[in-house]
Amino acid sequence: DCFLLFRATVKEADVM
Repeated sequence: DCFLLFRATVKEADVM
């Protein structure tokens, strides 16, 4: 779960 959450955060950062 943590890994998935981290991945989501990275994706958001990339979008920003």
